[in-house]
Amino acid sequence: MATLERNRVIRPSTRDAASSYKVDCKKVTANDKLIINITHESDSSINFRYEISGREISGKNSLHFDATKAGTNWLINWHGDPKPRRVI
Repeated sequence: MATLERNRVIRPSTRDAASSYKVDCKKVTANDKLIINITHESDSSINFRYEISGREISGKNSLHFDATKAGTNWLINWHGDPKPRRVI
């Protein structure tokens, strides 16, 4: 079992707010665990960590999420199922 990590940076300065973020999971096997780290380009307090088992996403090419600002907070909304679980 391998632990694979993917890093994504929320970039509101260059990205359309309606544009989803993609996480590649083509190479994740059923025996792996995928960790997804999400940070922000200019706010170091934004540091989310999600995980999902390879069994849950076996056969999927990618996962997608939207990052939405709500006041001073950022919300991560995953598309479809299964959804990764937030661990931090």
